[in-house]
Amino acid sequence: MTVADAIAAVQRAGGSLAVEGEHIRYRVPRKRPAAVDEALAVLRGHRDMARAILAGDIPPLDAWPESLLDLQRERAAIMEFDGGLPRPEADLRAAEEVWDSYKRFVIEAS
Repeated sequence: MTVADAIAAVQRAGGSLAVEGEHIRYRVPRKRPAAVDEALAVLRGHRDMARAILAGDIPPLDAWPESLLDLQRERAAIMEFDGGLPRPEADLRAAEEVWDSYKRFVIEAS
């Protein structure tokens, strides 16, 4: 389950997510599908990426063009294996770098 899938699962179940400073606040119904608990576990494991997506700093990765995803994955792998970063941190840093470059050179240049 991706971070975007986890966000959608919480919202489909009638829950809500909000960024408050460094924290993600959530409200979920007491009676909820097991998928919501799985989604919350994913969000906890990838807290920084979830916060960046919810805050609007980067769009969900599943909405990116495949070419950008390839760049993000490659950059994250380098950061993880050569840089020694944990995978969630490498994913976020790579996504931020690729998205910032995309905005600067493609979106803002047009």
